[in-house]
Amino acid sequence: QNFMGTAWWVGIVRILTGFGSAAVAGNTIGIRIILFALLPSFGVSNAAATLVGQNLGAGKPERAEAAAWKAGLYNTMCLGTVGAIFLLFAPQLINLFTNDPEVAPYGIRCLRIVAAGFLFYGYGMVLTAAFNGAGDTRTLRGDSGGQGAAAPARGACVPQGAAGHVASASSAGIHPHRDSPSGG
Repeated sequence: QNFMGTAWWVGIVRILTGFGSAAVAGNTIGIRIILFALLPSFGVSNAAATLVGQNLGAGKPERAEAAAWKAGLYNTMCLGTVGAIFLLFAPQLINLFTNDPEVAPYGIRCLRIVAAGFLFYGYGMVLTAAFNGAGDTRTLRGDSGGQGAAAPARGACVPQGAAGHVASASSAGIHPHRDSPSGG
């Protein structure tokens, strides 16, 4: 499950390199801040997986479901708050790490775009982990490598014009969905 997530990041960085070192630097700063903020959410997601697995094992599926939804709500509330802070204070946060006027706009844009999806990340991360805790490693995974709702926004930090690079990769015969080991 983690291989697809890692491969996705490698692909995004490869696309970003076409836009210069400022784009790579700005997005790297933004993503590092985002990942630091997501660390507690990964913990809540893992706890939800444990709660679901334990309750299903104890023959209490209603309790397992309630635990997943409650963890998702708490995760979403926390990430929503962090996302609002990131949206409002993106320039100040990015400027803690760089003073370069060429790099900062990329980092600010990346931070704001991904933070706008934090409300969805909260539930997506927990529900994906809850399905894993229930023993179902395929539901909600799709082509996101197990990251549920978090995966679609990964490409959001790519500068304008990158869609052409992605489209040319598709026209060159690179189809990750069709060519994946799971058959897509």
